Amino acid sequence: MLVAFDQMPDTSRLWIYQAERELKDPEIEFINKTSSIFISDWTAHGNDLKASFEVLHNRFIVITLDEKVGQASGCSIDASVSFIRSLENELGISLLNNDKVAFMIDDNIELLPAHGLKEKVAQKTVVPSTKVFNNTVQNLGDFRSKWLVESNETWLNRFFN
Repeated sequence: MLVAFDQMPDTSRLWIYQAERELKDPEIEFINKTSSIFISDWTAHGNDLKASFEVLHNRFIVITLDEKVGQASGCSIDASVSFIRSLENELGISLLNNDKVAFMIDDNIELLPAHGLKEKVAQKTVVPSTKVFNNTVQNLGDFRSKWLVESNETWLNRFFN
């Protein structure tokens, strides 16, 4: 059952899929259309799931699930990953690759390789106040308050000491 993103409770489970590049308007329209269909039909053990999605910053697909209404099963999670893979194939983009971290630098989203972040800190490309998209948040409440945060508020803080 598809509901409005802003109507989902803070306790909703959350998945964030990061595109490797900025999505174009026709791609976002396609994602919105196909995601609406997928979410409307998404079930676990034959029961409708109360869920939503949003495309944010032309870069992120965020799916939420109110597990108080119905919990995700292994099969329903597999179905969502399969859906994301179908988007990857249709659009020719990567959404499941998590080897890059998204930062907001000079009002632009920049993806930096996770394995090279220590060097980016040493070069001062990333400083403690650099905003980072914390895609490790697991519920909508944390997403709303802790998704875009300063780097020193995340696991990256170890590189600043």
